[in-house]
Amino acid sequence: SYTTGQQTAPAIAADAAGNYIVVWESEASPASQTLAVRGQRFSATGTRLGGDFQIASSSNSDGLAPDVAMAPDGSFVVTWREVDDGSFPRIAARAFDSNGTARSEPAFVDDGPQAGGGWGYQYYYAGAPAVAAGQQGEFVVVWSAGIKSYSYFGFAREFTIRGRRVGASGSPAGEEVHVGASGFYWAASPDIAEQAAGVGTQRAGLA
Repeated sequence: SYTTGQQTAPAIAADAAGNYIVVWESEASPASQTLAVRGQRFSATGTRLGGDFQIASSSNSDGLAPDVAMAPDGSFVVTWREVDDGSFPRIAARAFDSNGTARSEPAFVDDGPQAGGGWGYQYYYAGAPAVAAGQQGEFVVVWSAGIKSYSYFGFAREFTIRGRRVGASGSPAGEEVHVGASGFYWAASPDIAEQAAGVGTQRAGLA
């Protein structure tokens, strides 16, 4: 639907029948203080299925960078960058039925920040989420995350690509895992895909 705000960062996913969904980052108006993740479902022929709908609303002024994955049965999970009550950037996800009905409220996928303070202040960052769908309604989310530590002597940073399984209900399943070794430089722009047998493969970019 038309809005005077900016509409950016689109992502798309399809089910086994060719039906698909587009999600994006939405600014309600040029003066808006919040962003939203919105979505629109389409049939395999490109016909709109219902109207566009809100997936999440956020005060994250740095952008949400949403991604979406659709299972063969049409159910889907949307993931995006969110801020928690401590203003730390984290990774959130929400699951939906094939008709666009939410199965869950937005929930954080990552384990969250590590506390710090004083000269050893630590700043936690998580971003650039990507998600893939398996054959049985399961999903896997990957992202970039780490700690920037500030002290009297300067700062250090340690980032890795991380991932976690998400069940069909949208709840995290299993432990958060690190993909590859950590390093001083930003670990950025991860991506993930699942084979038909449900085996996940990952591609990580370093910048």
